[in-house]
Amino acid sequence: MSMREHERTSRRTDASSVTPMHRDAFTPGHTSRSAGLWRLAQPVPSALGRPRSTLPESPDVRDSNELAELGGRQSSQYLGTPLDEKPPAGEPSPAFGEEMGVQRRFSVDQYIAMWEKEQGRKMSPAEMETLSRGCIGITAVNLHGGGRPLDSAEKKFATFEMAHEFMRHHNQLLDNAAKEPGLSVGRARYIMFASLFWSNQSPNYRERFEHDNRAFLPDPTTGEVDMTGYAYRARARIRKDARTGAEVKTSYVNFDYGFWDESSRCFWHANHSQYNDPVQAAAYPMKVLQSTREKFVKGYSDFDRIVFCVALAENYNPALAALAHARAR
Repeated sequence: MSMREHERTSRRTDASSVTPMHRDAFTPGHTSRSAGLWRLAQPVPSALGRPRSTLPESPDVRDSNELAELGGRQSSQYLGTPLDEKPPAGEPSPAFGEEMGVQRRFSVDQYIAMWEKEQGRKMSPAEMETLSRGCIGITAVNLHGGGRPLDSAEKKFATFEMAHEFMRHHNQLLDNAAKEPGLSVGRARYIMFASLFWSNQSPNYRERFEHDNRAFLPDPTTGEVDMTGYAYRARARIRKDARTGAEVKTSYVNFDYGFWDESSRCFWHANHSQYNDPVQAAAYPMKVLQSTREKFVKGYSDFDRIVFCVALAENYNPALAALAHARAR
C-alpha cells in the first residue's frame, strides 16, 4: 500500500455489502510481455525454451533425485508457517503480533531473515530497496527483484480459482518437461499475486469519487481482465483539516498487492512502504503481513476491484523453497 496507509480512517469493506459486480468482477490485467497469451488447453508454457535461470546455484539443489522426490511441489513459495498451525519452536514471534488463524504481522527484518534462510543467500541491497516499497515490493522482489508486477503478469483473471488453476497446470507442464531429455527448462516457475484497486482511473480528480461500473470487467468467456488504461490512480477523497476545518483534496490508498504462498495458503503483503525519515519510520513502521485469503480479498473501502495474476518468478528460487520446507518437517 502507499505511504498514506496510516492516515486511513476507512474501514474494511464487508464483502456482503459489495455489489456482485464489484465483488465478482475483481480485476487487474495489462498487456502481457509475452508474445502470445495461451489458454489452458494449450500444452506448452512460454517458459519452455527460455535460457536457464540465472538464479545462483546451491549445493542444496544439485541432487536431482531429491528434487524428483518433491514432484510438483518445487513450484511454490514456502515462507513462514500456515496461519492455522503453531510455528515451530525457535521461530521468532511476529514483531507486531497476530490475529490467531487470520493474520501475522512481521517486521521487515524478520521477513528478510525468513527469505534469506529459505533461499540460502543474502538479499541484495537492490532487493531490499524494492522490498521497502511495501506490498508491491514484496511481490516485485520475488518476481524479478524489481519493476512493476503487473507488467510481468502473463494472465490476469477475475477469480482466484481461474488463476490458481492456470498456475498449477502450467507448473505441472514445466515439471513434466523438465524430465524430458533434451528440453531446456529452467528452475523458474509460475506464481500468483493479487492486486486490489479502484475502478475509476480517470485523470479527472472529481470523477474518481465514483465507481466506473464499466471498467476492468472480466471477459465473459475467458474470465480474463484487460488492464489497458490502468494508471495506478486512487479513489478521490476530501477530508477536513483538523486545525482549520478547511476541506483538503486527498485520496485513498491506490492499491494493495498480495503475493500468494501456496504452502501456507495465504497472501503476503504490507501495511505501507518504508519511510525514509527515521522519525516517521519509527512512528509508522512498515509491517509485513501474512494474511488468509479471505482477509486479504475482503479489502478496504479504498478499492472496488481485485485481479488475480500469474507470472513467472525469475528471482525467487522455488526449488530451494521446497527443499527447505520439506527438510523442516
